[in-house]
Amino acid sequence: MKMNCPWCGKETEEGFITQDRYAITWRPIEAYNSIITTIFSKNKIKLTSSMNNTEARVFYCRDCRKFIIDQDNIEINE
Repeated sequence: MKMNCPWCGKETEEGFITQDRYAITWRPIEAYNSIITTIFSKNKIKLTSSMNNTEARVFYCRDCRKFIIDQDNIEINE
């Protein structure tokens, strides 16, 4: 799969972000400020699963130094 950088338009490199032990999860900044809202936040998006899928496909632009994650490429099977 190929993707162009939305910032500079150059072709990105495809790769993966992998996890070690716990799921990689995106949370809005307001849900990250306390442990209670971090655990129970309904707005979080799991990028990996702690059991099934341990990697997320990511595109990287070396020129812009930005990572791009397409949510359609995230397959969480929990």
